[in-house]
Amino acid sequence: MQEIKTISFIGSGNVATALAIHLFKKKYTISQVYSKNLHNAQVLAKKVKAKATNHIQNIADADLYIIALKDDVIETVSKKIKNKNIPIVHTSGTVSTEVFYKNKFKTFGCFYPLQTFSKKNKLGVSNFPILLEANDTKFYSKLEKLALAVSANRLRANSKQRLNIHLAAVLACNFTNYLYSVSEDILNQSHFKINLLYPLIKQTAENAKKEKVFTLQTGPAIRKDYSTIRKHLQVLEKNKKAKKMYRLLTQAIQEKATE
Repeated sequence: MQEIKTISFIGSGNVATALAIHLFKKKYTISQVYSKNLHNAQVLAKKVKAKATNHIQNIADADLYIIALKDDVIETVSKKIKNKNIPIVHTSGTVSTEVFYKNKFKTFGCFYPLQTFSKKNKLGVSNFPILLEANDTKFYSKLEKLALAVSANRLRANSKQRLNIHLAAVLACNFTNYLYSVSEDILNQSHFKINLLYPLIKQTAENAKKEKVFTLQTGPAIRKDYSTIRKHLQVLEKNKKAKKMYRLLTQAIQEKATE
């Protein structure tokens, strides 16, 4: 199995964009970018001096295919790829590598970067985990080397482990970001901005590195400060969704404290 030098990206979203641009800067050749929307493929392809296509059957041969698409289309799209001899990975935390076995690929795996991505943010020097899986020992070694070009933090994880890790990441990142947005709305009502909370957000994240997380829980729920809780609920009277969520989280914190 030859070294990975050329890569074709199947996808042009946040993950594909971040990885393709970063690997291009690390002197990997990006052969082609596929997207069902040709314009999106062209935008990314231009940044990495690659060809663009919106026909998956015509995806260019390369040393590696990286599928960075929505989870529910990975199996369907990979099935349409003609050359099953090209090593292939997806970047999903929830999709089993079994999809490639079903679709007759010989060499396959997963290259899952445990990070949140935006097309606007560059990767730069990174140490976030990249979770790897491969059906072949030699291929795993190739993926490790590729991952090293992105991050020094590389871990082996099978499909079941990845699913649990992805769930934990959604709770810690995606749900938390939603809570940030609710906080921002509340602050805006008092003519303040979300940056007021930046030191608190930063300190909370720093605290989580030091000890078992729940032992650091603070606030009215853990203290059973019902006077404050009632005041908060009154503020949320017109925001039924936020009020319901506040009650659920308060109850969950108090129940966990008794476990």
